[in-house]
Amino acid sequence: METAIDVAPVGFPHLTDVSWRVDVTLATSSLSHVMRPIILMQITLSNGKIHKFEASVEQFHELRHSVARALHEMGVLGPKVEQVVSLGRKVEKRAEVTTADKLLKSSGYFGGRGG
Repeated sequence: METAIDVAPVGFPHLTDVSWRVDVTLATSSLSHVMRPIILMQITLSNGKIHKFEASVEQFHELRHSVARALHEMGVLGPKVEQVVSLGRKVEKRAEVTTADKLLKSSGYFGGRGG
């Protein structure tokens, strides 16, 4: 028996492409010397959607830190999730065996009485 985890993956799109560039404003009409970098990013998802956004250096560092923290947490939780999935498979297998035993015994096999 296959579990829902085996049959259907989670339905969220994943990243297929990331492109980025850094634009630096050297001067504006009101200020002669600005030197303010902006990070421009474009991400493409597996469902074909493209998202573009820009971030200041501070916002980019916050994004980078959040992604690093999420990846770390996934690494910590990954083995625990595997243990739960493995336990679920064992429980399913045991339930299948128990059901098969009951069916066989009720049908007269293994000395059981027919029902």
